[in-house]
Amino acid sequence: MSDKIIKQMLLFELQELTGDEDNIIISRLQSVNCINTAKDIRDLLALLSDPAKHHYLLPLISNIIHNAIVSERKSSYTDKLTGLFNCGYLRHLENSLNDKEFTLFFFDLNGFKKINDTHGHEMGNLALRDFAKALKRSFRLSDIILRYGGDEFIVIVFRDDLDVDTVRNRLAKNLNSQNKRGFSIRFSIGKAVNSCWDFSQTLRSADREMYMDKRRL
Repeated sequence: MSDKIIKQMLLFELQELTGDEDNIIISRLQSVNCINTAKDIRDLLALLSDPAKHHYLLPLISNIIHNAIVSERKSSYTDKLTGLFNCGYLRHLENSLNDKEFTLFFFDLNGFKKINDTHGHEMGNLALRDFAKALKRSFRLSDIILRYGGDEFIVIVFRDDLDVDTVRNRLAKNLNSQNKRGFSIRFSIGKAVNSCWDFSQTLRSADREMYMDKRRL
């Protein structure tokens, strides 16, 4: 079997997995240190020229590609400051959430600008990390917690037994227990249930409720 045919077999296998073009596949392999030079490609094809090795080499390479894609997607969906999911992940989920029953909590930090102005942006970043940590302690592992942007956070829960006061008290308790910064982190909260089967509308409703909560301060 010629190198050209084997290469086409390899690329076909990887295309089936990734849906990408040949040059993108090679780029992905390079990004995970599987293929770095033309010699690496020749060496790989030489290995694949041995039919006895096909049964484990193709699955191995496919697994490398799969892991690279998972890692890439995880990175693109993760907020680098807090480690939570980011807005990109929310957009990824949006269509799948339209026909689901869930409750959405929208959080906004109160006085965050004052923290930045008084204590500096590094302390402001620490406040965001502290709030993210408190959110994770306040909700279940199955709940979706993400940083929506700036000092805004969203939590999506697939149950309706949580009310605003319960969430507020639990979160405030967790914030107070871990507060070592010399200032308090306060927040406003809004809640909406996806009863209209429209994610965008549910998000707007929770955002509106959050601002109403902020005005009551």
